[in-house]
Amino acid sequence: MNLLQNFIHFIKKETLFKKNEPVLLTVSGGVDSIVMADLFHRAKFNFAIAHCNFQLRGNESDEDEKFVKAIAKKYRVEFFTIKFDTKKYAKNNKVSIQEAARNLRYDWFFRLLSERNFTCCATAHHLNDNMETFFINLLRGTGISGLAGIIPKTEDRIIRPLLFLTRKEIEHYAEEKKLKFRNDSSNLSDDYLRNKIRHHLVPVMEKLNASFEKTMARNLHNLQFAEYIYENSMIEEMVKHTHHTGGMPYFSRKELQRLNFPVDYLYEFLNPFHFNASQVQEIWDCNQSGKVFYSDSFRVVCDRDKIILALFRKTDDLIYPVKKGQKTFKHHSFSLRFKALPLTAKKPINLPADPAVSCLDLSLLRFPLTIRKWRAGDSFYPLGMKHRKKVSDFLVDNKFSLPEKEKVYVLLSGNDIVCIPGHRVDNRYKVSEDTKSVYCIDYLSNLE
Repeated sequence: MNLLQNFIHFIKKETLFKKNEPVLLTVSGGVDSIVMADLFHRAKFNFAIAHCNFQLRGNESDEDEKFVKAIAKKYRVEFFTIKFDTKKYAKNNKVSIQEAARNLRYDWFFRLLSERNFTCCATAHHLNDNMETFFINLLRGTGISGLAGIIPKTEDRIIRPLLFLTRKEIEHYAEEKKLKFRNDSSNLSDDYLRNKIRHHLVPVMEKLNASFEKTMARNLHNLQFAEYIYENSMIEEMVKHTHHTGGMPYFSRKELQRLNFPVDYLYEFLNPFHFNASQVQEIWDCNQSGKVFYSDSFRVVCDRDKIILALFRKTDDLIYPVKKGQKTFKHHSFSLRFKALPLTAKKPINLPADPAVSCLDLSLLRFPLTIRKWRAGDSFYPLGMKHRKKVSDFLVDNKFSLPEKEKVYVLLSGNDIVCIPGHRVDNRYKVSEDTKSVYCIDYLSNLE
């Protein structure tokens, strides 16, 4: 097969997209992306071209944009372009120029995917890029996922249809088809680690092994297969060792300690929630019950033997009214259902033993009732007790974890707590022999 046939075969084998589906090509103007665009054109695929002007090389950047625009015109496809103040973004966000450029371009690509309904976005990464990524990750320190390198297709719809090609094969194709392209002067510099690997490390490897590219292609394939097996095994282990309390997942220290490499397992369990290796080690070493560790959207609470994972939400300081006759109340972590039941001598009521149902004497309540999160200093008379008890002490006595405590709300009539929905009724508002009508509150926990 010739290169075009190999290209089409690779797309089919990796199921990157179907023939008539629209694909957004990211074209910089360099030889790799120009060859990718030409192959898409010759294969008669449905595509458009997107180009980012990062304004980092002055007139050279503007000329790249004009050149790619002309390519889109030549192939008669839709053209998208955008200018970024990359240096300003890097300064404001305290990231490197490389990271700034990556964040900016992918944010834009994902917007185009969504707004224009493209099936996927194609980048021109090839085998040599994959090899270089392997060595970058190796030098920085990584796990099996980092060593496996770049994959042909990601869950966020990024595809790499040239990943089977070497740089030499791409350059040979461009020469054979007499394709014009732009040379990025920054590729000649040794300012970046990738360029140092390309200019200095890879040539040494090629001297040691004349078939270095083929060897690395096989190595990367083996590592990707190993990662596939590893991930499936890890999913099985995570399912096996994940328990739930109050709708929140947790791991048992004692259970993890029976595994070989317990900290490594915990890292694999927590890393998808953006906890890094040093945080995971601190979590494992923590012997302080109630200690909290945060990632951007999640938190881990160490609670005795439990390592509890929960969403991180801002404190809810709102007060919610409950009107007389209101049937339901919905919150992000729980729901309540309200029902008034009249009592007669002929029709007595059997009070449920389930703490998820709170039964109160309707005549003692002053509407509107209010619902709010419990506060330090709150107190009530737990059912069966004649003395006041702090809500905080009630929660401690009943072994509520910190995430569970934060999901506790109280129902008030005036300034009195009449119940902790789902947990305990206040003794002063209980149903008695004199009760004429019962106010029932069903508590339903919403799992997170």
